Amino acid sequence: MTQKKRITEEKWEQLLNEQVVSDKDLNRLVMNYLVTEGFKEAAEEFQKETGTLPEVDLEELSSRREIRQSINEGNIQKSVELINELDPELFDNNPNLYFHLQKQKLIELIKSGNQQIALEFAQELGQLCEGNEELLNELDEVMALFTFDKLDNSPLSFLVDNSQRQSVSREVNSSILSTQKQEDESKIEQILKTLFYCQEELDKKIKFPKLTKENLPTGNLVFSEEKK
Repeated sequence: MTQKKRITEEKWEQLLNEQVVSDKDLNRLVMNYLVTEGFKEAAEEFQKETGTLPEVDLEELSSRREIRQSINEGNIQKSVELINELDPELFDNNPNLYFHLQKQKLIELIKSGNQQIALEFAQELGQLCEGNEELLNELDEVMALFTFDKLDNSPLSFLVDNSQRQSVSREVNSSILSTQKQEDESKIEQILKTLFYCQEELDKKIKFPKLTKENLPTGNLVFSEEKK
């Protein structure tokens, strides 16, 4: 096997430093992210500090932010009510989204220890996804939580982790943005997807320092192992 050409970390950083991105463009990316994620207060403060104008009226972010917050706090019923107030047709157009919120409600009931209420609600939820094998499989996975005394130590602990709430929150946020004819993910997320794809393609030809998903918080570049 021919060994790939290797670019040193020093050389790669030099090449990166030669790429100039204006502060104005960076500020637009940050503002786009804050707006997409619904961070109204942060967007307002960022606008004051940088003069960067948002692409939408920041008052429109309040509803999305409140919905996401209620989901992240485990108050699913409140989030459903808020969604219906914001867009009464959203669930009609996206029944899977409604199911995922109700599934999260079931998870919250199980986590709280309300076994009887959770079982009764699970039966209702079973009727909701009747005939849909994919949703039934998702429900079966949640139902398996009933068999564990300590949910945090079970093989399904990911269902009761806060990341599960955040996943549902992101799905709801994305659906709302789509109905409002806005991009359902921030430009930063789009850029990162393109970056990882380009790194994967370039890695077929040369060995170079990469930005990994694990190193995103620090921005540190690392060399991956040669593929055998």
